[in-house]
Amino acid sequence: MPEDNEPVPLIIKSHSLESFCVSAKRLLEAKDYHSFVRFVLSGVHGGHQAFVDPILNRLSLDPEHEITGLRDYDSLLGVDDEIQVDDSITIQVLGRVEDTLRKNVHINLEVYDEETGPQDVPVHKIPNLAIGKWDTHNLIRVVFPALYGGDRLGSHLSQLEQTIFYEKGLRPAVVALIGNRAADWPPTYADEMFRARGHNGQLSLGTRVLPRWEVPSLGSAIRRALKDNGVLWGEGMKILHQIRGVKNSSTHGMNLPAAAYALDDWLRLNHLRPAIMNMESSSWFIDVGIELTSELGECLLLRTDAHTSLVRKVLEINESHASRITKMGSTKYTRDTTSHLSALSGCRITPGVRAQGRFEAVYLQMYQTDKMLTSRPDQGHFGKFLTAKDALAGKYAPFMDNLYHLYSRAMVDNSSKVRIEVRVPLKFATEVLLNLSISDFQASFVSFGLVTWWSLRAYRVTALKFLLEWQDDGEAELRATHPALLLTAAVPWILNGLHSAPDDGPSSREIMDAVLPLSNREGLDPNILAYNTRTSMPTFREDSEDEGEVLELMDVDEEDEEDVQEVEERGRLRQRRRGAPLSELTPCIPYGLLFLRPLRVGGTTPVPRLCWSRVFISEHAFRFIFGADEETIIHAIRRSRIAASRNPNRTENRKKKTLSFVNHGQAPEGPIFHLEAEGYSLPPVPRDEGSDMELEEEDMAEPRVGLDDFLTNLWNQFLLDITEVSPNPKPADQPPYCILSPAKRKLVNAATYQDLCLSNYFTDVQWKYAEPSDWVFTFDHLFPPKNAKVKTGKIQNYLQTTYYSKWESMRARTDAETVKKMHKNLFLRFCQLSWFPAAQANRIWWTKVDRRSSKSSGLSPNSPAPRILLHPDVQVPTWQWD
Repeated sequence: MPEDNEPVPLIIKSHSLESFCVSAKRLLEAKDYHSFVRFVLSGVHGGHQAFVDPILNRLSLDPEHEITGLRDYDSLLGVDDEIQVDDSITIQVLGRVEDTLRKNVHINLEVYDEETGPQDVPVHKIPNLAIGKWDTHNLIRVVFPALYGGDRLGSHLSQLEQTIFYEKGLRPAVVALIGNRAADWPPTYADEMFRARGHNGQLSLGTRVLPRWEVPSLGSAIRRALKDNGVLWGEGMKILHQIRGVKNSSTHGMNLPAAAYALDDWLRLNHLRPAIMNMESSSWFIDVGIELTSELGECLLLRTDAHTSLVRKVLEINESHASRITKMGSTKYTRDTTSHLSALSGCRITPGVRAQGRFEAVYLQMYQTDKMLTSRPDQGHFGKFLTAKDALAGKYAPFMDNLYHLYSRAMVDNSSKVRIEVRVPLKFATEVLLNLSISDFQASFVSFGLVTWWSLRAYRVTALKFLLEWQDDGEAELRATHPALLLTAAVPWILNGLHSAPDDGPSSREIMDAVLPLSNREGLDPNILAYNTRTSMPTFREDSEDEGEVLELMDVDEEDEEDVQEVEERGRLRQRRRGAPLSELTPCIPYGLLFLRPLRVGGTTPVPRLCWSRVFISEHAFRFIFGADEETIIHAIRRSRIAASRNPNRTENRKKKTLSFVNHGQAPEGPIFHLEAEGYSLPPVPRDEGSDMELEEEDMAEPRVGLDDFLTNLWNQFLLDITEVSPNPKPADQPPYCILSPAKRKLVNAATYQDLCLSNYFTDVQWKYAEPSDWVFTFDHLFPPKNAKVKTGKIQNYLQTTYYSKWESMRARTDAETVKKMHKNLFLRFCQLSWFPAAQANRIWWTKVDRRSSKSSGLSPNSPAPRILLHPDVQVPTWQWD
């Protein structure tokens, strides 16, 4: 394909945000839709390239614009030997896996290692279990430093460890404290699981209330019970307290008396013992915030070039440290661009020991509050989102319409505020964020009227929707080209980044590399980078310093020289692990607002696309973004444009995904596997997290599914899927090989594959007895063991089944012993079947003529038919003719 002609050089035309929106409005009202889309998304119109400069609205130009600030206490984390709650608490008899702390909260706990001695470990990496709550959302967890290390897959407790904790720790401790009032506590973990499981298999875990006067003794009582019962990992158990998301209950002025009064009141309202304020330990941390508001009711936004100055003043550190931890390329700094305007952004910073300042800050974040209108934790996203799969499937219109209307209605009364939060030891709660003046903020913010600010987003949503609609109307062959698919992938990424921190994961970075303007990396202004990367390769000292490993030169003497060399060697190792050198070119935002590289819409371009280029995304990124490989997606695009006549009874075996199993009575109620009683359990569903705001883990939680329920559902899904992907003969007007009606296919169960009257299932079939080894090999193809290689090459049937993707995902993240046990129990079920497709490594069903097989249908032995294996111990199959 020839490359598009080089564009004529464009004249740069500077715009304020307001003038940019006014120009967009004129094009839209003139119904010049193609020009509107090109202008809004690439900045090009009338021979000009728009440069959008939000700094024209800097607050320092309007000294009369009054800003007010209010301070608050948002959340708290405290590690202690005892529960420091001056109130009754609600104890969870069995802890919920979803309440396990797995998100980085930026505080450490000392763990002793026999080889290295004591070491500071992030508390979220240490095995822990939620055991109770007080008030509405406040959590109490027990943390077990003695369980840290080894080959653990996560910080959750296994089911066996939870059983031991309940039966040898928690319950004996409660009995010791309240005596016969604990008679209603379940005798064992298994007894509570039995009680909690409903008829539909779901769990309803019980709770008990511990009175206020017994709460201070519970921690010691649990440790004592574990020790008395020989549980070694109970030694050193700590209590982790967490108060979350309560900033509106402690708002106060930015002065010391107000800060002190509000803190006392806040601790009292949250029923924390006053003694925690007098502890020398630095294991109690509090999030202190300030929220800045425009008294004119306008939208305040944080300037990117103000990060260093604000961080220096907030943490009270020197310019050198502030510059280092706010530099693009630093692992301590994450920049969250606001509405794709490079000059405006929030950030998240982990200062490290050398830049924590006198307040010993462990975490700092700055952001705009307008994102709260679309905040919705869901599937790893922190705000409302659209996917490329939705865009391809035509499911984008309602979402984009609702988003447009939200932005439009927000123009009336929804201003944006700037929020700064710092996590510091509790002893600094009344000191941090007090030595700031309004002049600090005047130089750090810009301000926009509500109509201007929300119009930018509304126009971009409109333009993005036009693109998808035009692509939907185009020819399949043009829709499936790389430039068109790149544009499809870019649309959801741009849309989601309007109101959330733009995703910059590996696949999203590939999108940016492919769709944004590129500039030479060396010496590039860091403030226009599309994502956090270096503009030059780091020196070993810079690399080590960024990791917090460098030694101050003033502290280095001859005895320390070996330590310096070790640090530099680690820097070299990290350099080698990064693989190939950084590309000379990097994506950027050179015109103030994120613009795509040249768009081709309208005129001689019937399907919108990007200017043609040899750059595309990798196979891995393509699959991650679109949910399937390129061949499957192109096939789906072509199929969506064609409506061919076909036999309505034919099996829908070319679907992207089989139907999910629903029990209509064809399967037993409740679990048919019982591995949990033997101490086996599943790891929690991996998350995946990244946002400018730390959100409540409870909002991200997913329903708990036990191992027995998982295996039961997997087995039933497996039986359903095999029929779902059963083959069809050619041509397309022929009836399927499987005679079951669509309704009966949904009722498939084990009995289906135990029926030796093969005419009850097939119109024609090839069968042969399996050798015992054949039966094992077939099963291993269907359920690969832990260490089996991932299927490669041209794969049929497997990728369409729901069960197979679930099995592959689970065996990849579950320990070998549990997978082996699951595999064995599934095989025992498989051996109860009488026949099954002769599955191969790359396909489940095979219809090629096999001279070694037999037929009972009376049809020609030379005609293709599905191949099946009979279990070695079953009788000869039968066939009934009508």
